[in-house]
Amino acid sequence: MELKNAYELEDPKTYRSALPIHQDGTCNGLQHYAALGGDARGAAQVNLAAADRPSDVYTHVSLAVEEEVNREAEEGHPVASLLVGKISRKVVKQTVMTTVYGVTFVGARDQIERQLKERKDIPHEKVWAAASYLAKKVKFLSPSLSLNLPLLFV
Repeated sequence: MELKNAYELEDPKTYRSALPIHQDGTCNGLQHYAALGGDARGAAQVNLAAADRPSDVYTHVSLAVEEEVNREAEEGHPVASLLVGKISRKVVKQTVMTTVYGVTFVGARDQIERQLKERKDIPHEKVWAAASYLAKKVKFLSPSLSLNLPLLFV
């Protein structure tokens, strides 16, 4: 119907359609915070700013968490040592995404626990402790890394 109406005009390009257009965002909650807070760094990480290539806030967070885990592993932290080389974008993505919507520590831990179990390279009896450790890291680093906002979600 819309196409027919457009072609009936002398210049079809002037037709104003009322069809909704779906467009997916990049971590929409963080996009809203970056826009509302006027945060250029956060906007760049969630693709609200022009760039040569898309950014990925989940990768930014996973790399920051990995850096922290590696530092603590070097200091002898047993859980950190278990996680060296096992922090991926997929492990942190859901928790980063839901942090701005108020995911609790327990919810974050459960999300990460599912991802770690799926990896199958951490002993089953150590997955819960590893997920607890990572949930704290991801929830602490997510808002501060991406946005110039107070740490509201720690």
